[in-house]
Amino acid sequence: FISSYPLSESQEQVLSKGLNLVPSPRSLPVLDLVASLEHSLEHVDPHHSNVIKHGISHILSHYKFKPQHNLTPFERSTLNQLRSNPDLIITRADKGNVVVLLDSSKYKETVLALLSNSHLYKPLRSDPTSRLRKDLRSLLDSFALETQDAELSKIHKHLRFSSNIRPPELYCLPKIHKPDIPLRPIVSSYNSIVSELCNYLNETLRPLTGHLPSHVPNSTTFCSEIRQITLSPDDYLVSYDTKGAPMGSPLSPILAHIFMEHLEKLAFSTADPSILPSFFKRYVDDIFAITKKGTETSFLHHLNSLFPNQITFTMEVESQSRLSFLDILILKGSSSLHTTVYRKPTHSDKYLHFNSHHPKSVKIGIISNLVNRALSICEPQYLPTELQHIENVLLKNGYPRRLIRSVVQKRVHQPSQHNSRHQGLPTLVVPYIHGISERLMVLAKTLNFRLFFKSSSNLRSILRNDLIKLPPSEKPGIVYEVKCDCSASYIGETGFTLRHRYKQHVQVLKRLLAAKWKLLCTRVDSEKESQKKIIEQCKKDTQYSLKLLKGCSVPYSNHSNVEE
Repeated sequence: FISSYPLSESQEQVLSKGLNLVPSPRSLPVLDLVASLEHSLEHVDPHHSNVIKHGISHILSHYKFKPQHNLTPFERSTLNQLRSNPDLIITRADKGNVVVLLDSSKYKETVLALLSNSHLYKPLRSDPTSRLRKDLRSLLDSFALETQDAELSKIHKHLRFSSNIRPPELYCLPKIHKPDIPLRPIVSSYNSIVSELCNYLNETLRPLTGHLPSHVPNSTTFCSEIRQITLSPDDYLVSYDTKGAPMGSPLSPILAHIFMEHLEKLAFSTADPSILPSFFKRYVDDIFAITKKGTETSFLHHLNSLFPNQITFTMEVESQSRLSFLDILILKGSSSLHTTVYRKPTHSDKYLHFNSHHPKSVKIGIISNLVNRALSICEPQYLPTELQHIENVLLKNGYPRRLIRSVVQKRVHQPSQHNSRHQGLPTLVVPYIHGISERLMVLAKTLNFRLFFKSSSNLRSILRNDLIKLPPSEKPGIVYEVKCDCSASYIGETGFTLRHRYKQHVQVLKRLLAAKWKLLCTRVDSEKESQKKIIEQCKKDTQYSLKLLKGCSVPYSNHSNVEE
């Protein structure tokens, strides 16, 4: 389904830039830069850290910031109009980097219908996050003690000093390449009680998978293997696909991998030998097979009989001696297979726009990745056509022809090399700021440290409204300010939520008053009135430690502060 909301020409024009475009900053984000710098240098040798800080301070003090706008004031106004429309959901397609507009009511109706599947989802009477956090802490405590695993101890410590963590949240992406445009569920477990544990388990389980002969690690290996096949006259190209588990958790791919390996062993051990494929390759839950013509449907029925209530396979067969698999188009010759790059019909050919506020290295990397894919997938007879397509597409995305051809020539004549000489050096991750960041890169080579950039909010994060927005009092990990009537203030920080911290302050003050202590210029108001004026949150940041560092700069702008 697509939204019935009619777009104006200006709205369509700004959305055509792509949801990954990052607007350039209108002012110098000094606070973000300094907080990121302090966070990155936290565990660096003090002498080296001071030298780096001095060098960066010198650059900042001598640089005159001049905004270079990549959006006009009218385009920014257009974005605000789109963001303020409650009847519209602006998201991206599941594949193809396509901007999709959905009617909010229709989206919610479809998601609720998806959740009504009792085989996959079960409603809960209340949020179990706090109880699960307590149970998980207890388990991790015993496991960490038994195994002496430092990572488990670290996760336990994180849970101990965090409270009221958000439960995982579900949102959906439209699969516009499928009939009737179904939704792919994404369960975002970022910053949930299990997010760090899932990362740990993912790394622990990964070495246990990928040992079957059918395993496909990447497109390059797959292309190399199928080019060695000699076909028989009755060989038939088939791909099998399945409705995957909801994505979003770091564990989703590895659990799918483990399950599919189990299913594969079961399928081959229980099937009639006459219907088994002669060639079988699998990338997680995507399967490519070569069968004898007429047996492909029997093998599909066999796959679907293994776990009928949990998983359903679909099948696609070769058409005009062609079949797509992953990002590869497989072309069937008289006795051999050939490969070139495949794009779905719904692919938008949209990549990061050249005007996006990103480092030039990122844009060069996009060109390089497209060329590298062409070199690894395309056979020589198809390579010139693919390289010309890459140039035409990137020109439409604002890339200069001269830059495109320069990178293409370099990639074609010089294989990719991995540079490891910078390993072990201090690593700084700071916001990208055009003009300043380029000077910091020169400084990094001089002072011997690694430098990485993070981008600001892109159009997707600015426009999206398919996630629940918590009020400030319910967000964990904050820096806050308590103001007094006498103009003094108290700057505090907590890994808990504002509501939880407020209750702690009230309890402490009540104990002090009960003991007849006098606290300068502080009094206990009613909860309703106090909560209105107690907190002014600092800028929202993904990492709590960055919020804390930003909060440390607040007292310097205040004339009177009460210290703890």
